[in-house]
Amino acid sequence: MSGELAQQQKVIEVSGTVTDSSGPVIGATVAVKGTSTGVITDIDGNFKLKVPVGATITVSYIGYSDKIVSVDNKTELKS
Repeated sequence: MSGELAQQQKVIEVSGTVTDSSGPVIGATVAVKGTSTGVITDIDGNFKLKVPVGATITVSYIGYSDKIVSVDNKTELKS
């Protein structure tokens, strides 16, 4: 039954930009919490990631505290 539930779970594509006070953060890790699904931000700090609705993502970068973001139904995030 859990396989059926997983197939019914809605997946959305979330995009966004990771920045700090100096501008875009290149090479930050954006990952779905509790999974191995993740991406690295590009040269402009942008990312795109497919996540289940209601998922939590973690944004991490060396020298910074991790930021936890709840996706809910949002498709665009800025961190």
